[in-house]
Amino acid sequence: MDKHLFGFLGGIPAFSALASYQMLPSQIQVVNGLFILAMVPSSLSASIAHGKFFTVTPLRKIGIGLFVISASYLIVASIENHIMHGET
Repeated sequence: MDKHLFGFLGGIPAFSALASYQMLPSQIQVVNGLFILAMVPSSLSASIAHGKFFTVTPLRKIGIGLFVISASYLIVASIENHIMHGET
């Protein structure tokens, strides 16, 4: 498993230090908490923006959430499929 988070920047001389940064397994656990902290304000602002176009009810929030979750599962399944076929 490639632990170089920004390895795709390896060809750019200005970003060589960032490209060589290697994440430890214990650091990956923090990402979930950071995503939660980032997504709570964005979901609030998204519901405020949707309120300008249609009435936001709890049922509509659940429906939108189901579509977002299904999209995330499709992305993970696609990544898993690429890994199982030997692509990285």
